[in-house]
Amino acid sequence: MPAPSFFIVGAPKCGTTSLSDYLRQHPDIFIPERKELHHFGSDLNFSKTVRPTRAEYLAHFAAAHPGHIAGEASVWYLFSRLAAEEIRDFCPAAKIIIMLRSPADMMHSLHSQYLFESNEDLTDFSAALDAEEDRSQGRRLPPDSNYREGLLYRRVARFAEQVRRYLDVFPREQIHIIDFGEFSRDTPRIFAEVLEFLGVDSNFRCEFEVRNPNKQIH
Repeated sequence: MPAPSFFIVGAPKCGTTSLSDYLRQHPDIFIPERKELHHFGSDLNFSKTVRPTRAEYLAHFAAAHPGHIAGEASVWYLFSRLAAEEIRDFCPAAKIIIMLRSPADMMHSLHSQYLFESNEDLTDFSAALDAEEDRSQGRRLPPDSNYREGLLYRRVARFAEQVRRYLDVFPREQIHIIDFGEFSRDTPRIFAEVLEFLGVDSNFRCEFEVRNPNKQIH
C-alpha cells in the first residue's frame, strides 16, 4: 500500500493549508483530501479528534498511483515531543517541511481561529495569555476545546525547541523550513523551492488561489 514520504509538520497558522492545497495540484504528488490526520505524535491528547490506526492511516493514501510521492499535513506534529521520532521510525528517509512565522502573529491568529471554532472562550487575547498558568494545571478550560495544550499560546510559539527536535532526528538535507512572510510575498518562488526539495518537476504551474489581502493564509 502507498505510504507518505513527506510531512508538513506545522506550525499552526503558518500557511500549511495553502501549501498542501497547492501541492495537491501537482501530477506527481498525492496528498489526501483530509488534512490533520495526526497519526503520529502519540503524546498529543485530543478530546474530539480520533487518532487513526496504522491501517486506517495508510488507507488515506490508497488512491495514490505508483508514480506519486505521497505526503500529508498535520500541524501539531511540530509541537509534539514524540512525532519527530515516530515519523523517523516510520520513514527514515522522510522529507520534513516546517512553516514558521512571527510568534506574536501566530498566537493572535491561532486565538482568532479558536474563538471561531469555539475552542476558546476568552475573547480578549491578553486574558487568554493570563489564563495560561491556570490552564496548564487543568483549570479555566473551555468545555468544547479539542486540544487543550494548544491554548498555551506562548508554549505553542516556542519554535526553536520544536525545530531542534527535528534537527536532532533527521539529517538537515531532509528538512525544508519556510518563512510565512516570504511564502505570502512570493508564493510562486517558495512553491517552486518546495517542489525542488521534494524532487518533482519545479516548472509545474500551480493555480494559486486569489485571496482577500485582509484574509490570512493559514
